[in-house]
Amino acid sequence: MPTAPGDPRGTRAYRALRATVRLEESTCWLCLEPIDLATPYRDPITRQVNPWSWTLDHVIPVDHRPDLALDRANARAAHLRCNQSRGDQAPRATRNAGPLTTSRDW
Repeated sequence: MPTAPGDPRGTRAYRALRATVRLEESTCWLCLEPIDLATPYRDPITRQVNPWSWTLDHVIPVDHRPDLALDRANARAAHLRCNQSRGDQAPRATRNAGPLTTSRDW
């Protein structure tokens, strides 16, 4: 992945953060579904990227806050597809965010 000057995503510290999060989290924080850690990023035969593979996602995107790129509290596990569909947007509510409230009692 090409990175901008000063972007820590190509560093040893970033790889260590990825390894830590991968050991600690195997559920996508965006869709709340499990991530199969055996799913390779690229298919070994076709070399196509697998959208259900594990990736590191940042709650607050690195482009917005590069100082939080190596902060464990800002790092979450996500499916590649979920991570890419969220893009560089602010966090959204997850699917099971809690009970819904109504505007009046029924």
